[in-house]
Amino acid sequence: MDTRKVGELIYHLRKGKELTQKQIVVQLNLPDRTFSKWERGHSCSDVALLSSLSAVFKVNIEIFSMVNCHRMNL
Repeated sequence: MDTRKVGELIYHLRKGKELTQKQIVVQLNLPDRTFSKWERGHSCSDVALLSSLSAVFKVNIEIFSMVNCHRMNL
């Protein structure tokens, strides 16, 4: 998985829902720095958390794998 591209996707999804990083980490019960690292592309979400992320953003979980295949139009 390209962590930079996935990070950009997560950032755009979060901004599109007008959510703060703090709101996301509270919903997912994560440390603040973990989510920030995902958005900056410094690390990537555990596959087990992709389902929770997709639920928070109300998107299909497949969007996270699609970002690696082609550029997403967000």
